[in-house]
Amino acid sequence: MVSVDATGHSGGLAFLWRNKDEVSLCSLNKNHIDVMVTMNSNTIFRLTGVYGEPDRSKRQETWSLLRNLASYNSAPWCLIGDMNNVLSQADKKGGRPYPAGLVQGFQDVVHDCELIDMHMEGYQFTWEKGLGINRHTEIRLDRALVTQTFLDLFKEAKLTNLEISTSDHSPLWLEP
Repeated sequence: MVSVDATGHSGGLAFLWRNKDEVSLCSLNKNHIDVMVTMNSNTIFRLTGVYGEPDRSKRQETWSLLRNLASYNSAPWCLIGDMNNVLSQADKKGGRPYPAGLVQGFQDVVHDCELIDMHMEGYQFTWEKGLGINRHTEIRLDRALVTQTFLDLFKEAKLTNLEISTSDHSPLWLEP
């Protein structure tokens, strides 16, 4: 197991794995844990847990991090976690529209890093605020972004929103 502590009530990351898989830590900070995973002694891929910068005025820091991580290694790659951003206005229900500049900035980094937004089974939103009031807002902040080589390696990969949580975020389940 490797983890990064939360700051107050936000952030925090943890990776746990089975003893049969070999995992080596590449890098970590308050916004990511980046590891290389070897399964069955021959299937190698990269897995990065992400906690996107929650302060919108600092969101560029997350995008710079993703670009830097993309340039580090060409192994099949999956980034998963709370990106704290949306890829389109359809990722948000209720409240004011998401700032267009933030949507475009996130779309740009996904394009620049040649990432694919994995289809998610289950409910489309992963975060909510104001349940039971007229200002109820739901957003898809949590997702998995993958390279084509990851999808080629794991042809049956499936991402599911488990929806059951005491948190304001739903847990995601990724089956390679």
